[in-house]
Amino acid sequence: FMEAALPRLNAPAIPNGPAMPEGWQPPNPVESLIGRIGDLAAKEAELRLLAESIPALIFRGDRDLRCRYANRRYAEFFGFRQEDIVGKGIADILGEEAANAIQQRLQAALGGDTVRYRATRHSTASGEDHHLDVSVVPERDESGTVVGFYALMLDVTPEVLAEQTLRKQHAFQDAL
Repeated sequence: FMEAALPRLNAPAIPNGPAMPEGWQPPNPVESLIGRIGDLAAKEAELRLLAESIPALIFRGDRDLRCRYANRRYAEFFGFRQEDIVGKGIADILGEEAANAIQQRLQAALGGDTVRYRATRHSTASGEDHHLDVSVVPERDESGTVVGFYALMLDVTPEVLAEQTLRKQHAFQDAL
């Protein structure tokens, strides 16, 4: 009666361990690793698509203020190809004067603070000045240590120009 209720075990027993059911195969570590790599590659591709699709300039910097990632919009805005901007320092990208102007803000982000500000930057690509709303947030590792920062920049030039036009119109009307 008991023999009929138990599964048939045909595999050799592991010393001091249970016998394995017939047909059982140990997981293949190589296939498991390949599956995980495939999953990670798919997630990375999804994140890259997202970073390239949103209408923002995205930058990831390290503690040495070097570029670790920039989306295409960011790279082209400052006159670089995406593959050429990685590894460059902030001063090499923005110029010494602009890099010095934001140094304190970047240090605050590296100290763990989120920083938001509006800046005017000259685009090498368009040859025009652009008004940018900038958010800089710390990048933390698993232990919570700040290892770098992310900067997200939104071009708000049309809004700023519209506000300036309205102010001029109001000033003109008030002068009448």
